[in-house]
Amino acid sequence: MLKQIGPILISIFLDALGFSFIFPIIPFIIQWYHLGVTETGFAISIAAIWMGIWGIFFWRISDRYGRKPLLIVSIISNIFGYILFAWSSNFMLFLIARLLSGIGGWGVAVAQAYIGDVVEKENRIDAMGWVWAAMGIGFTAGPLFGSLLIGENLHTIWYISAFVLLLSLLNILFFLPKNTRTNKETIGINSITHTKMPIIILWCILFLIWITTAGMQTILGWFLLSEYRSSGKEVALIFGYMGIIAIIYQGGLLKYVRKYLSEIQILILGLFLISVWMILSGWIHISFPFTIIGITLTIIGISNTNTSIFSLITYYSSEQKYGENMWLTTLFTSLADMLGPILISSLYNLDISFPFYFLAFFVFFLWNLLLWKLQKIKK
Repeated sequence: MLKQIGPILISIFLDALGFSFIFPIIPFIIQWYHLGVTETGFAISIAAIWMGIWGIFFWRISDRYGRKPLLIVSIISNIFGYILFAWSSNFMLFLIARLLSGIGGWGVAVAQAYIGDVVEKENRIDAMGWVWAAMGIGFTAGPLFGSLLIGENLHTIWYISAFVLLLSLLNILFFLPKNTRTNKETIGINSITHTKMPIIILWCILFLIWITTAGMQTILGWFLLSEYRSSGKEVALIFGYMGIIAIIYQGGLLKYVRKYLSEIQILILGLFLISVWMILSGWIHISFPFTIIGITLTIIGISNTNTSIFSLITYYSSEQKYGENMWLTTLFTSLADMLGPILISSLYNLDISFPFYFLAFFVFFLWNLLLWKLQKIKK
């Protein structure tokens, strides 16, 4: 199986690596333009909005012309976006570069579709596990190595990201076989009305979790900058630390948790850990060690929730509906990526505690309402 999907995994790793060089230092780039946290949320959301629009066309076109050509287009779009990042002397050029990156952002979804085409159903969960592992390693290595490369001119790191994406492009061009089998399902928003209720509930929970994740990642750099005067290098190292925790927990510790808890129980545990941290963060005066502990608990909580949700969606999906459900799952996460940064950065701009209170109380009770409904119809 690894021989079949090896080039795809390498490409996913390189794409995550290139992006994660950049993401932790976006607040410092925005600050260079003499702008603030609200503009950071907008800059992050605009790529997700563009990615959501283009994603509908990408999936349908890839069914007609194959996955490989669309992967090539997405990588080239990202390369041009990163180069334009390096050239951007004003915020408008920066946003245009974000739009180009948004077009290329659906490459991972097309890569997942390729895996669905070439891997048999009994091996598909393992294959998707490798996908998450490749992304996790990329998102961990990027900030750690990026912290060593960040200098006074933050724009130079965009060229490094573009070079990493060039390697990904060469990998796809020369090593990825052209798949002859593609998923011919008719996919659209109206497909939701024909989906099993447990999957719809899981999409709602995932949507709220990703709003939390996207929003907190947006304000984390600003939070560290304002509270502890952290530098770009230090913020990148903290993002790298988050990736290390996710890899250790998902790759080693989570299997022991699964021996004692069901997917639903793991999901509830994850939501509890996230919510407790949010409540404490909004209430207690935060110190740096306390922040690191909270970040650790949050990453464990998010690892629990994401792993459980994707596992349950896979369980409830039939062979005929698998590709469609994966597409719609990506659509829900893209919608959350659009709304989360704008919503949470706007609340943060009003008061530093508002995002924590919002996510802790409102989202916590809504999540548990959905979980209660899910348990009534669980397998």
